[in-house]
Amino acid sequence: VRFEVVSGDVRIITSAPGAPEVDSASTVATTDGTGTARIRIRALPGATSQTALLRVTDLASGFSQTTSVAITSTTNTPLSAQPTTISFTGPNANTCASGPAATVIVTGGIPPYTVSQPGAFAVNPQVLGSSGSHFNVTPNGQCSADSAIAVVDSTGASVTVTASNAPGTVAVAPFIVAPDEITFTDCGQQADVVAAGGTGSYFASNSSAFLTVRPTATTVFTISMPPVNATPGSGASSVPLGDLQVGFSDGQTALPVTVHVTGHASC
Repeated sequence: VRFEVVSGDVRIITSAPGAPEVDSASTVATTDGTGTARIRIRALPGATSQTALLRVTDLASGFSQTTSVAITSTTNTPLSAQPTTISFTGPNANTCASGPAATVIVTGGIPPYTVSQPGAFAVNPQVLGSSGSHFNVTPNGQCSADSAIAVVDSTGASVTVTASNAPGTVAVAPFIVAPDEITFTDCGQQADVVAAGGTGSYFASNSSAFLTVRPTATTVFTISMPPVNATPGSGASSVPLGDLQVGFSDGQTALPVTVHVTGHASC
């Protein structure tokens, strides 16, 4: 007798009992002394509730008939994503969080699952293959209130995870530079300026050809006059008396440092 799967999420087990399972859409079984032919069938993983059809054919006479197999879930677990709410908080009052990630576990429903990605967060992976899998939600530094992340299973059932990213509560120290005034009286002199507070990321802007400004540490910048007998054409020979300014910034606030040039030799 030939057995064939006509429709539905079932397969015929063609391997012997106890051996590694091999499944097929058709097989031939020999009847026993009572004229009975037996096969084993397997519902496919992720099969929804349905009725599968098998065609049974007597190979000697060609007579066939169709039989049905009902597939129902032993459990009816609804689609779930936990936690349903994720809240990120930035390090200070002016900044929202940028990492690390939070983990969401998806169970129930009918996998695979597809996960959406809102603009303020990175979601990875966006496709999950089985119940109990998880995805990570990472904030990208953009502030956001109640961003919806949709989790959809293969039947279209969906749940929503809500993610938010808010500034912290720690007050940010104001951006300062010290000292904010320097006096040079001769060639080759130099002085350090220390930056603190603000965003913590600092840079200097120097528009004067008579001064050199370079970072010597994360928060320290060195301002210097040209050395004695500087290379001709460098502008050093005509360092003017008076005040020059060097600008410092943390990316949000700009502050000047005034350099007083009160005297110099032939630089």
